[in-house]
Amino acid sequence: WRGGVFYPLDWWAIIFNPSMPYRFVHMMFATYLTSAFVVAGVSAWYLLHGRERLLATRAIALALGMAAIAAPMQILVGDMHGLNVKEHQPLKVAAMEGRWDTMAGAPLLLFAIPDDAAERNHFEVGIPYGASLILEHHFDGVVKGLKEAPPEDRPPMAPIFFAFRIMVGSGLLLLALAWAATWFAFRGTLAEQRWLLRALAYSTPVGFLATLSGWYVAEIGRQPWVVQGMMRTADAVSPIEPARVLYSLIALAVVYGIIFAAYLHYLTGVVRKGPEVAAPAAGPATPHVWQPALLKDT
Repeated sequence: WRGGVFYPLDWWAIIFNPSMPYRFVHMMFATYLTSAFVVAGVSAWYLLHGRERLLATRAIALALGMAAIAAPMQILVGDMHGLNVKEHQPLKVAAMEGRWDTMAGAPLLLFAIPDDAAERNHFEVGIPYGASLILEHHFDGVVKGLKEAPPEDRPPMAPIFFAFRIMVGSGLLLLALAWAATWFAFRGTLAEQRWLLRALAYSTPVGFLATLSGWYVAEIGRQPWVVQGMMRTADAVSPIEPARVLYSLIALAVVYGIIFAAYLHYLTGVVRKGPEVAAPAAGPATPHVWQPALLKDT
């Protein structure tokens, strides 16, 4: 701090901070997984409607292969990232776990209703010793609670707690779908599993949901800090009048809402129209191209 202004002194240290490698790899796997399920979802939609069977067969094979590998890797990297967060931002982990009080042998809460005002949870459903096993790698591990810090230094628990479960639940759903679809694909019976094709089609946006939920966990979980332990969010607030900020925020929301609606309209139109396949050029016969045996009749 100099004269009420916070100055960065080492950009390399800022960019390559302790969480950077984990965040980068975690985000890369998120993009791979999200993209794979967009391709798989569109391909499944084509197969359900009996369209573009050759293209959809090959595309869904590539997408499922990517997802079957990326999903478990994402869970592994996410666990490593969580351990890094526990070291550098323990209050964020406490909020993710729904843990108010420091506890040895802490359960893994599958569901709860956090009450920030009362500093307690309502209606807890958990797995005994689960949180200690995941975070400390033994059943009697001590998991720190949010009450370790004064109220003014804590992030809000409820949005972090629920966003984290949406992210993890979405990831586990994508893992299950990827492995199930890959199993039937190798057996050559994926086309007969219309329930699974429908599930793949409906799962198209799930990767985006998981990514956004993870972003909420990261950004809400660091509160009340802009720079951990050094600069509070309140100290970084713009001096612009609230009314002007509100008008610009509304304008941005409207503009981006229009752009998003136009994007969805265009994207669905492209999917419904289908790919434009050029006629093969005249010449010698092309050699046989390998095609995955996902469909018995292709």
